[in-house]
Amino acid sequence: MQVALRDLVPANDPIKRRKERSVKTEIAYNGTGFNNKIDIRGLRYREALEILNEYIEKALLSSQNQVVITHGKGEGALKKAVIETLDNFPPGIERSHPPDEQGGDGVTVLRFL
Repeated sequence: MQVALRDLVPANDPIKRRKERSVKTEIAYNGTGFNNKIDIRGLRYREALEILNEYIEKALLSSQNQVVITHGKGEGALKKAVIETLDNFPPGIERSHPPDEQGGDGVTVLRFL
């Protein structure tokens, strides 16, 4: 690249680097403290989407075999939120419903293959 000398400007002083990190992250989900059951009844659709995305990410990171999501029967909006959330994840998650006496269509069981 060629630039005319008159277009050059003095550089700012170098930025001082901190020795410690300013952002701390923790991605160690070893299964301890992870509850494989979540109840999203009563949540709004958008709120349920956010919570489910985070919950399924944590379940995958903690190597869970399956999780149980209670969303209720109602009009089916929260059940739709579960299905829409699964579209954000790669294939390999099997979705099913338990027998009626264990919640039936108001509960979704996700198995991670």
